[in-house]
Amino acid sequence: MGRHLLLVGGGHAHLHTLSQARAILRRGHRITLINPQPLHYYSGMAPGLLGGRYRSEDLCFPLDKMAEQAGVETIWERVERIDSQKRSLILSSRRCVDYDVASFNVGSEVVADIPATLKQRVLTVKPVERLAELRSKIEAWPSGRPCRLLVVGGGAAGVELAGNLRRLLECNGVDGRVALVSSGELLPGWPTALVVKVKEYFRRRSVQVLENTHVKGFEEAYIEFSDGQRWTYDFALLATGVSPPQLFRESALSVGPDGGLSINPFLQSVDDAYLFAAGDCAYFMSSPLAKAGVYAVRQGPVLTHNLIAALERRPLSTYSPQQSFMQVLNLGDGRAALKRPPFSLFGVLPWRIKDHIDRSFMARYRAE
Repeated sequence: MGRHLLLVGGGHAHLHTLSQARAILRRGHRITLINPQPLHYYSGMAPGLLGGRYRSEDLCFPLDKMAEQAGVETIWERVERIDSQKRSLILSSRRCVDYDVASFNVGSEVVADIPATLKQRVLTVKPVERLAELRSKIEAWPSGRPCRLLVVGGGAAGVELAGNLRRLLECNGVDGRVALVSSGELLPGWPTALVVKVKEYFRRRSVQVLENTHVKGFEEAYIEFSDGQRWTYDFALLATGVSPPQLFRESALSVGPDGGLSINPFLQSVDDAYLFAAGDCAYFMSSPLAKAGVYAVRQGPVLTHNLIAALERRPLSTYSPQQSFMQVLNLGDGRAALKRPPFSLFGVLPWRIKDHIDRSFMARYRAE
């Protein structure tokens, strides 16, 4: 008799599982995909969406269409709690959905305490729809009025967003200021020579970089820094790090320091042999991983194999994370910064590499 597999979230790893869904169904099992909405945006192309390089549909996976083509059932709701003892998920509607095996690939979110009165001006980088909203606002910005933009966070995401905001202003003929604020040095962990090139590039494009600067708070009229400076602004983007949702902690499951579901090398919960997780929402106990989509992509085939094995009570395979991976930053105007230890590169070629990789990933999994 077949068993019921629940896929919660439409992230990178689950895209691979969806691509293999028909093979799983032929084995007599049921699959249900649960996600808050019938769309999933590929975050790797989100800065390019902000900068006007891509359209929303260029980085959108239509989960509804993909599931229909694969014969997968769907529920467009949010999971509020996991009852692993009863093997049941409680949804936002209070509906309960039972499972034999469940897998979570729900990503991460920016944790920020933004006053309700400022949420139209102080935005987080996730969900991606917020970037599309900001782009629309700047495209409709009144002629002759300067637009003051601030990005908070000096990591990879902040750098990409700052560069693409500058491109967005230029492409729409909007005069404005773009500033990037980092609590420490810019791009920690990146090769020094490459960081110098990024800073010089930003200097030429009039993107102001403020290092070792902390944001104290946001007010209606200004942003205050810890050194007492106050800057006026129109929009601020927060790219200050992400965390898994509180779902696992609130469900009394074992979690890592970041709140991600604690998993073993089989991508399996340490509490429940029939609960799995991948990507940013998981805490890989044997070797904690950075929040990077490349891990979820590589986890996809192992996760899919293990979900089938768990359904059929067969041995599982182990996931071994890669020791290094290529990272490419889209700087907005057709240039990029690339690092793949021990190599680094700056210019047009890295951008072409990134664009090719991203478009290929979309084409591989998206339903046409």
